[in-house]
Amino acid sequence: MNSNLPCALIGDGRMARHFAHYLSLSGIPCRQWSRKENREDPAEFAKGCRAALLLISDDAIEPFLREHPGLMSRNPIHFSGSLVLNNVPSLHPLMTFSHELYSLETYRSIPFISEDHQLSFSDVFPELPNPFSSMNPGKKALYHTLCVLSGNFTTLLWQKAFSGFSSQLNLDEKLLIPYMEQTIHNLKTNWKGALTGPLARKDLATVAGNIRALEGDPFQEIYRSFVSACWQEGITL
Repeated sequence: MNSNLPCALIGDGRMARHFAHYLSLSGIPCRQWSRKENREDPAEFAKGCRAALLLISDDAIEPFLREHPGLMSRNPIHFSGSLVLNNVPSLHPLMTFSHELYSLETYRSIPFISEDHQLSFSDVFPELPNPFSSMNPGKKALYHTLCVLSGNFTTLLWQKAFSGFSSQLNLDEKLLIPYMEQTIHNLKTNWKGALTGPLARKDLATVAGNIRALEGDPFQEIYRSFVSACWQEGITL
């Protein structure tokens, strides 16, 4: 691909805003198309660009390409972590994207994951230093599942803890922040040995008390599931 050409970025959601900001910080010209702002056919909009980057929801990618078949001649690339499409390569950013935009240093640290025997990140963006790896497309569903488990599910657990401190315990939720930060640090330095507390000790009495404390709360079954997954011994609590 010709790196002297601009990029056509399709979409205006959170990831699209982040990637457009990254390109802007990096001095890479970018045209951004969205249904809200553009009436022009996206294939015409992407004409003369190095690639058409499809930064739209996973479920919308295939219907969008069927609706606009001309995009197939514009080097389309999707950013889905789970979708595998014939003739449309992918570059998945292994990162979580909040409402706030990030620094250039943060964007440069984001790994991008592709499928084996497809294009690499540097094929599209030789100007950018991001880490890059490729994987067997048959394992892509598992890859995305592990990302959701580790990122989205832990976020739900921390949101539960912050909410419970504030609304149920009348404690400042910020008291949790040192605990959260040390947990992340422990995972970064020694993920295999990072588990602590009653699950690590197999403290049956404490775990049973924790589960009783969640009576009537949907997180009670989540706690039980975590115990089962951790111990794998069929213990009934």
